[in-house]
Amino acid sequence: MEEQEFQKEKIIEELKNKRINYLNIPREFDSDLDIAKIEREFGWREILNRGYDIITDSFFVEEQMLTLGIKNKFDSFDEYYKFVEGKIYENACYYQYSFSSEQIKKYKIDMNKLNFSSLIDTTIENDSLDNELEVLKNKYKDKEIQKEKNKLWIKKVQECKNFREYKKVMTNFEKSKYFDYSFKDVLFYFFVKDQSKKSLKILIDSINNYEDAISVKKMFLYYSSEDVMKLINNNGKSKTEKVVQKRIKKLKNYINNINNNNYSYDVECEFDTNTNYYIVYKSYLIEGEKWPIETKKYFDNIKELIVYLKGDLSNCDLSKAIITKEEIKNCKVNEKTILPIDFFKPTYSVNKYYKSGNFFVVQEWKDQNDNVLLKKDNRFKYFFDFVHYLQNDLSNADLIFCDGLLNLRETDSINLENAHIRSEIMEKLGIKYKRIETLNDIVSFERTIDNEKETQLVLNNTRELLSPIEEFYNHINRISYVSDIHLMHRLEEAKSQYDVEFIIRDIVENILNNCGSILLIGGDISSDYRVYKVFIEELAKTIKQKRINTKVVLVLGNHELWWFKDYKLNDIKEEYKTFITNNNMFLIHNNLIYIENEEIKELSEEEILKLSLKDIREKLRRARLIIAGGNGFSGLNKDFNANQNIYRTVLNLKEEKEESKRFEKIYDKLTNCISDKHVIILTHTPKNDWSKSEEYVKNWVYVSGHTHRNFFYDDGEYRIYSDNQLGYHYKKAFLKHFYMENDYDLFSDYKDGIYKINKEEYNDFYRGINITMNYNREGEIIMLKRSGYYCFLKQSENGLAILNGGALKLLDINDIKYYYDNMEAQINLYKEPLNRYKEYQEKIASLVKEIGGRGTIHGSIVDIDFFNHIFVNPFDGTIFGYYATNIIDKYLYPNIPSLLKANCPKLYDNYTRKLEGSTTNALIVKGQSTEIIEKPEYYPDTDMYKASREIKKIQKLNSGVLTVWYTKKNRRLSEKY
Repeated sequence: MEEQEFQKEKIIEELKNKRINYLNIPREFDSDLDIAKIEREFGWREILNRGYDIITDSFFVEEQMLTLGIKNKFDSFDEYYKFVEGKIYENACYYQYSFSSEQIKKYKIDMNKLNFSSLIDTTIENDSLDNELEVLKNKYKDKEIQKEKNKLWIKKVQECKNFREYKKVMTNFEKSKYFDYSFKDVLFYFFVKDQSKKSLKILIDSINNYEDAISVKKMFLYYSSEDVMKLINNNGKSKTEKVVQKRIKKLKNYINNINNNNYSYDVECEFDTNTNYYIVYKSYLIEGEKWPIETKKYFDNIKELIVYLKGDLSNCDLSKAIITKEEIKNCKVNEKTILPIDFFKPTYSVNKYYKSGNFFVVQEWKDQNDNVLLKKDNRFKYFFDFVHYLQNDLSNADLIFCDGLLNLRETDSINLENAHIRSEIMEKLGIKYKRIETLNDIVSFERTIDNEKETQLVLNNTRELLSPIEEFYNHINRISYVSDIHLMHRLEEAKSQYDVEFIIRDIVENILNNCGSILLIGGDISSDYRVYKVFIEELAKTIKQKRINTKVVLVLGNHELWWFKDYKLNDIKEEYKTFITNNNMFLIHNNLIYIENEEIKELSEEEILKLSLKDIREKLRRARLIIAGGNGFSGLNKDFNANQNIYRTVLNLKEEKEESKRFEKIYDKLTNCISDKHVIILTHTPKNDWSKSEEYVKNWVYVSGHTHRNFFYDDGEYRIYSDNQLGYHYKKAFLKHFYMENDYDLFSDYKDGIYKINKEEYNDFYRGINITMNYNREGEIIMLKRSGYYCFLKQSENGLAILNGGALKLLDINDIKYYYDNMEAQINLYKEPLNRYKEYQEKIASLVKEIGGRGTIHGSIVDIDFFNHIFVNPFDGTIFGYYATNIIDKYLYPNIPSLLKANCPKLYDNYTRKLEGSTTNALIVKGQSTEIIEKPEYYPDTDMYKASREIKKIQKLNSGVLTVWYTKKNRRLSEKY
């Protein structure tokens, strides 16, 4: 506390002497009145809204600190009054706050001057359809005026004789009264459309002079490729002949793909309210290109558009266009054509809800095909504004997560009919609600209850088994898992349908809060199929809302079978599979799914049993991850099986044993053909319940549940994760995680030796190890495979060369067998020092992350943030920090602390705190000065990047690829780190 007071005094002194400004003041002093007063005096800080927030039961003050918004909370009126210096009337709201007589007397409060309603004037009536249409029409009229004025600029652009004039016109346009960024694209389009030869020359000049008018690749979509190539200057600044030839070759490949129609494209059309033009967007994805390229065509009116589209308005969004039915009466439309809102009576919906501390009102008007014609979003920070906007009508509002409703002092004036509110809140507010029948299918097994109690500590234990640094190096999948959620037990105390909704949504939110790319759910979600469906639908809906790229994989537990009393097991499985598939999830039951080229594929039980081991392996050749499993059943468990009624009437013991044998047969076949692949075995029951073999496959991951005996084992080879079985009594749902590589070895079945491969196989191999590369050279490639490592060679005109991705490096000896015989020696030359270098970088990167920086590693460089970096010299172990805006303009600092203090003050503070009491410092090399020198040295040389490129080549050994070879005096990495 004394230290904070000392810091405060220092800040006040610096402020008064104007040696610092608001940006230098730590955020923890935002609510300090003494500092705030000075900032207000200087005009830096201004009070905006203030008042009382019933939901948080606290007073608030919103202030604007020049470019920074600040909000402070106060638990008492006295603190609040003091902070606003008695200014409690202007821009203030005290909805449902009850002032005491003592407060009124003490502060001489004029109750007639206080606002108890809201801080806004508008209501939902102001945003009615009629008003929205009126706004739309007025905007159209305003834009028409702007459009007509800007047509004069189109003429000016078309009259330009050279690039200098073109640039001047565009610059003047940006300064004009009617300038709008959207109109820049309009000018460009008409310039290209009507003045093709002249505009070609002018735009090529812009490219040759490094101006930003258009990209080279887009030019080929507007003009003849032959004309563009004649005019384009490929030399650029200080480019070597080799670089020029490489660039020309790439452009020619690009042109060939366009000319040969090696591309796909999407067409979209809309009326643009920013310009009042109709726009046709054409998005091209050209072979070999990572990102699509978009072109735009502009049409002044609907007639021009209809002529261009030949009367076909399919998929066109005309919802905001001002047109008549007569103008488009003969045009073709489809269910995705969105016509103007006044063409028919739209359906209307309003969604009112609370989420993440804010209140939302979303109005939508849709056509008969469910296309959104008009949407109006409103977000409110405060309940009083939300209520006022809705004119006290909160009927059907989703307030399920709004705990602050408990603070409401009266609800008589608010319509809460069918509002989604939990029963405990309804009861405290004295609001009646419809009670649901008590759920009666809640069964617990004594055996599993005992297991839960005995292994509670294992369930509670959280862990991360892989550092972020390793994740960066290896392109690894983070996989989340949970089993035995047992919803029926969690819903036991639910009194209303909204309690059920809250419990399920809360579980889903917690599960998806920190989810990996794959989510495994190991069965026993619910014994009531209706509740199971609600859970899956809520999970699917939330994944879509959050835009999470998570694949959900499920197996059925024994509880999932209880609902289906007179069904056969296969029929039950099909019922679940259809429902789960319809929600974009995956059910595995005696089958497997696998990831290939970011697509999930399946091998059915029938296929696994029918195919030979060789055929299965070939099918899964490019599989990055394989998930096999099912319930597994407990046919080998003598104590806890069908005789204990764990399947109700669906299976007896004999049938259960048959089911376990059925899955064991599949499992045994897979162990005989893909034991070296990345495989997860996801079953509801543990392995010893369905497999006679006591052995686990090395590096496979086994995930199971059922027993409620939480167990975890991972020694780096054998991996068993049964430690997230939530069970009957654990109220809060959460996930645990593990990691698996996300790669494949295309040549894993090849024995050690020398092979010839083609460029398609070479590209495929690199795709498999997650290295981005596009190799286009013609001719065969020589592949050397030895002791799990690969080396790729190519015979060129000048001799034998080693391949590093798409680059060739000539070798000194023209003998393929020599390189095969010496591969192991070459690899060992680098592996040991490379591992030491890697550990050294990881120490530095970890510390950077701990103080709040990025800590990503590429080559010999560790990133602090986008502009600030650390170079780790691979040859002498020294490190230095530098600031760079590009590879030329760099500013070197004598040590890392100096860089942090100058450019990353927050990280510097974190760094100095981290060092307190520490005896080691990974950011200072022994013998290096620790003096803080904030003035850097300009350093235009690019030698660090050369070293970084060499290290990146050698680091490919981590992916099993040898891409560099020294036959002369070998340069070894330093042993100094």
